Amino acid sequence: MRERLLERIRKAENCPELRMRPDGEAVKRSIVSYISKIFNSSQGNTLIAEEFGVPDFSGLNSMGQLDAIRSLEAILEETIRKFEPRLDAIEIAHIPTKRIRTTLRFTIKALVMIDSAPLPLAFLTIVNANGHIAVKG
Repeated sequence: MRERLLERIRKAENCPELRMRPDGEAVKRSIVSYISKIFNSSQGNTLIAEEFGVPDFSGLNSMGQLDAIRSLEAILEETIRKFEPRLDAIEIAHIPTKRIRTTLRFTIKALVMIDSAPLPLAFLTIVNANGHIAVKG
């Protein structure tokens, strides 16, 4: 018979060598997956929190391109800070392109603490014309 979750937690508390060490790649995959879920949730459409997700981007169309890009950078950074507490030192930057594209690309750089040591992370984020946001680690 399998141990119950609380029994496993109690054993790990009493015997530190049974605790699993966090794997940097597993943590990175978890963060990429979660940020993707946050970015593709619209504020006001989730049961867990009214503010969860990103606001409607349609108002950005009335801005100039550079202003819209800066606003989007700020929205993405604020969303990460609010809903992904594992990340620190978050930096988001637009990746300009000379070709006309229907997507915007951003890099996200941040730090995550693993065993009291900072692990730098970098993600590529692609916002397409229909508002879908892909996060690639």
